[in-house]
Amino acid sequence: MGLWNTSLRLTHANGMTNTENLRIKCGIFQGDSLSPLLFCISLIPLSIQLNNAGCGYQIMGKSINHLFYMDDLKLFARNDNELTGLLDTVKKFSDDIGMQFGLDKCAKVTFIKGKIVKAENITLDVSTTIKELEQERTYKYLGVQEAEGVSNAANKEKVRKEFYRRVRAILETELNATNKIMATNSLAIPIFTVLTS
Repeated sequence: MGLWNTSLRLTHANGMTNTENLRIKCGIFQGDSLSPLLFCISLIPLSIQLNNAGCGYQIMGKSINHLFYMDDLKLFARNDNELTGLLDTVKKFSDDIGMQFGLDKCAKVTFIKGKIVKAENITLDVSTTIKELEQERTYKYLGVQEAEGVSNAANKEKVRKEFYRRVRAILETELNATNKIMATNSLAIPIFTVLTS
């Protein structure tokens, strides 16, 4: 990582201007194939902390309190006290590593017996409040609309269309057959994991 650098190129009416090489001193260098793996590895400690929190739901003998996909995080808790603890863990971790999770864009939903009920906002500190999702609003997790009353059939149709769009895009490339299969496995097939999350 110490060798990572980049330069910027600005095209304008009088030609082009290049910057000198700029060192990348922190963060993950986009475009490097190792970056997604390093990013996921850097979030393993947060996942461990959330698993050790003792909150969430018991399913087949395992405690479930979060879903993680890259930088998309969904928390589950049995009550607001548990959720506040999980959110506090995420905020402290985020502050410690200098990465912002965008908690200001988050919302919470409270279900009782399968129905959305109105509940209080959660305030973590002076600058961070997690607001209750409005009754008629939906939210997206991994690009899929979720909330009470959202049609699973509509979500499945959206996923199906996106899958076919990605496959068509891959087939229109000049990749050889082996690389087209690899691209389909890594870019198109994963869209179906949304249905099981």
